[in-house]
Amino acid sequence: MYSRKLFIFIFIGFIWLTTGCSLEIGETSRGPVQVANKDMVCVRDLGKGVDKYLEASLTKKEIYNWAACVNDAIYNFDKYTQGEKADRYSVAEVTKTVGEVVFPDKPITQKLVATAMVVKKYLVGGDSEYVTRNELRRLQDLVWTVEDSAVLLNPHIPILNLKVVERPKPETVEIAGQRLFDAIALILNETESYRVNVEFTSINDFIVELQKFNESSPESAQAFTELARHFYNTITGEPYDNQVIQDKNSVLFFKELSYWYRLRMHYVYQVRDKKLLEGEGLAETKYFVDQILTGIKRVINRYEKEAYISYNQIDALVDGFYNAHLLPKPYRGESVKAALRPFFDKMFGDRSIEFDKRASLGIDQQVIAEIEAEFYKWYEVQNFLAHSFELNNKSFSQMRFIDHKLWPEFLSSIPQTESHYIEIKSIWEKTKLRFQWGDPRLVVGTETYIEEVNAGTNFYQLSLLNILSSAVRIVAKSYPQDLYRAQVVTGITEKEMDRFINDFKLIWQDLNIMPPEAIEVGKKMFIETNLFAPSGNGYFSPSAENPTAHLMDFNEGVELLSMLYSGYTMNSKIFEKYKDTCLRGPKDVFGKPMFVSTCFWQNFKKFYASEFETMPGIKKFLQELEPNSQSSKKQEDWETFVSAMDKLVRYDWEPERWLGTIQMGKATMILHFVETMINKFDLNHDGFIDEIEGLRAYSHFRGILDRMARERCKVLDEEQLQTVYIFILKYAKVPGGKWDAIWNKIWTSKADKVDHLQVLKIFRQILVANSPEYNVDVEKCVYNPTEDDVFGQMLKEAGAAKSGGMKKEINRLKEFNK
Repeated sequence: MYSRKLFIFIFIGFIWLTTGCSLEIGETSRGPVQVANKDMVCVRDLGKGVDKYLEASLTKKEIYNWAACVNDAIYNFDKYTQGEKADRYSVAEVTKTVGEVVFPDKPITQKLVATAMVVKKYLVGGDSEYVTRNELRRLQDLVWTVEDSAVLLNPHIPILNLKVVERPKPETVEIAGQRLFDAIALILNETESYRVNVEFTSINDFIVELQKFNESSPESAQAFTELARHFYNTITGEPYDNQVIQDKNSVLFFKELSYWYRLRMHYVYQVRDKKLLEGEGLAETKYFVDQILTGIKRVINRYEKEAYISYNQIDALVDGFYNAHLLPKPYRGESVKAALRPFFDKMFGDRSIEFDKRASLGIDQQVIAEIEAEFYKWYEVQNFLAHSFELNNKSFSQMRFIDHKLWPEFLSSIPQTESHYIEIKSIWEKTKLRFQWGDPRLVVGTETYIEEVNAGTNFYQLSLLNILSSAVRIVAKSYPQDLYRAQVVTGITEKEMDRFINDFKLIWQDLNIMPPEAIEVGKKMFIETNLFAPSGNGYFSPSAENPTAHLMDFNEGVELLSMLYSGYTMNSKIFEKYKDTCLRGPKDVFGKPMFVSTCFWQNFKKFYASEFETMPGIKKFLQELEPNSQSSKKQEDWETFVSAMDKLVRYDWEPERWLGTIQMGKATMILHFVETMINKFDLNHDGFIDEIEGLRAYSHFRGILDRMARERCKVLDEEQLQTVYIFILKYAKVPGGKWDAIWNKIWTSKADKVDHLQVLKIFRQILVANSPEYNVDVEKCVYNPTEDDVFGQMLKEAGAAKSGGMKKEINRLKEFNK
């Protein structure tokens, strides 16, 4: 409510304080006292009147009566009151009169009147120490101008207050926004001849004192005034620490304020909570972004010498929004400010400049042009997609390519003139990602299952992939150190991925994705994607045959985002279930409650299985787990599952008693990885990776085994790597030594078939094995293998475990890889 009163309180606050007085101040009265306290009700209830007006409950006649009352009060004050000076009234005199006559039962401070005098000076000129009789005449004229403005705005108040029940038409919102400025312009025109510069601190002091008088909190007033100051400085080009509203900028200030408020209304009424991917919603989204970019470019043009909006300006504006509680949740001011420079410099800066040299002092026209170009690439594809579905006479709720002949026809019709069309066509042709209509959870299963649940190629899926692809394209064009890789969107390296994640780490924390203590998150995500994404190839080094094999390419990036989005959607629902079931403990780093570990695991099957409807393998696996089974085998499986998962979802510093949102997020991603892995290598679709399928998967995991060895200053030849792989796959056992701590003694028995539990234990532990303690400089390693090293130990155990068996498996593996 406070922010909606700002304009009116500034313009009529002084009028309120200088009205309806019948007290004799000087020695001689100019006339008999004719105005009693009961006649001042309209003035005393001015605040309530403003509230009623802003609730659109005043008629035109009531607005007129209110203005007439205030005007008469000013007239009577001047007619029946005399100060020490015949032509003026001091701060003390006004305070005494208003306090004793208008508000006899409510103390009014001299400081409030003094600050109101400063606002009076801004509006009708004069001095801040007193108000003259001539200035009272100007105030009377201003009252009628305010009345005209109030009448002009009155039909549009519900729209301006964002309180209408049904969405208004776009043209109605546009008219309301224009009338807002028209109403302000009437007051600006009325005060133009007298208006002077005024400090924001003076306006702030007045509003704070007014809030105190109204027995309201002054903190919100201070925050809002600071936001107004930062906004004023940004849109006018004044220095970010400027404290003065210059009269020459008054019209510009309120015009821009009206413009951006109109955009806010457009967002609330026409964009928010609407379908943005097709039809009217897509058009409104385009219009909204167009207007934002137009407004920013207009502001930049005012910065004549610098030609950019400085980061100092932007940081100050962010602080203003945050302190006024206007930043969208859950973002903090510090997070947004930390992300601004990499966002504008690295992602949308001049990409012809080398990455580490790409920096600027703020947002310039080139940055906006890059943002504009990327947005229109997304919009063009989405508009083409929506138009194509419309041509096939399908309603948007039923936009699925049921006719198999329709799909290739659609792909062939995609323009080949621009790179972004080629990129999205490649994704659509090759992607293995599937989504049900309107559901962001990934669908992972056989082709038969995908058809059964209608998760084929549909409008929703292609639209979601278009959004994800746009985000990946920006990163793939922005973060490569090699300019050529950036231009052709080849992919990014592990270090570049880590750099990107680190640049926005505070934003990830706000989104409950990454805790503050987490390190090398980008590296871990890179490894996970390379191993577990449907398109992941398992290569961590380039080769002569494939010099880009080690990169996270476009498809892998889209798949990573898809898994993150899918898991993020599930976690929000899972958290609510735990919140209503388990004992809440201390809050985690994100400020959300943690839950007792025993309760967390006891309810894991029930809460998680229901969210994995779109992944039948994981759902079946979870449903078969029995926390309190009478069967020793099932109880052992449950304990193994909990032991492995508990180790994997925790960071070392976290207490064992509690589990929370961080662990939920990691658990969900692990299950995504496990299901994707089974689906990828289970060629006969029996729900297991059997011996033959496991041997065929060697090339996929060779790279991570070689990497793990080299990071421990070990070099294994091809036969040794194959032996290590087969030993892990078949015997589910790792020998003692350093690896014992890494693998956490997870192997206890031979694995003839690798199921979900075995995948969880085997391949997810690979990520634990890549812990920071082993991140040595491989170039400085001295390779000196001995018979006693861990790999020699492993090979010995493998040979002893089954005489000649391992050699046969290696020979079989060689046959598979021919």
